[in-house]
Amino acid sequence: MSRGSSRPLTRSRPEDVSSDPKPESLVARGREIDLRHVERGLSEVPDDRFTFILSHATKLVPDRPGLRIADIGCAAGAFLFQARVSYPSAALFGVDILSALVDAAEQLVPHARFFVGDARSPELARLGPVDVGFMVTVHSLFDDVDEWLDPFLSLLGHGGHGFVFGLFNPHPIDVLVKVRRSGSEAPFDPGWNMVSKDTMRRHLGVRGRQVVFDDYRPGTPKLPDPHDPLRSWTEALMTVLPLA
Repeated sequence: MSRGSSRPLTRSRPEDVSSDPKPESLVARGREIDLRHVERGLSEVPDDRFTFILSHATKLVPDRPGLRIADIGCAAGAFLFQARVSYPSAALFGVDILSALVDAAEQLVPHARFFVGDARSPELARLGPVDVGFMVTVHSLFDDVDEWLDPFLSLLGHGGHGFVFGLFNPHPIDVLVKVRRSGSEAPFDPGWNMVSKDTMRRHLGVRGRQVVFDDYRPGTPKLPDPHDPLRSWTEALMTVLPLA
């Protein structure tokens, strides 16, 4: 897929992609797992992963008036809902490719602004520059690192910090994974790719960016969930530092 075909930011609903075999539909289908959050609503109990991410972010970028923060792949707004506690003075923005998730986020997190958009689109830069950009588990949807990394960096500009949380292989092997439940005739779904930390260091290094990885370990033991066998806990936080 050429980057020019990525959808721009909009508050209008994008065309239906459910029956479109192009790469855009694969990404949208990979996001559909987050539609479950629309039914669940938001929890007042802090998510341990979000607490981990925000504790690292606030050490590098404390809250202050005028701060601009964006969550790319925001789903129904759960991360920004928790981020408002760490960043009460900041302007919060969320972007997701599914309009149903954006609609839910607008209702559940009214203090933030939300847009329908594609993480691979150059139009992402229209939200920037932001002081802090987050991407929580979304990068594993994409087979091509450059496809999402360049728009994300353009959103940050020269002085922004980026925090990308999710699956990163500590070994120098990039793994592409698609899944479906046993016995299903449905197409395989994306969302569990595991790019290596080494690959991310090289891709960011050629762009003049320094990067730091912090491995996530749950604060409390996570027992297997028979209703959610795809759940993953082998995650890390990648911090992209500003350009010198």
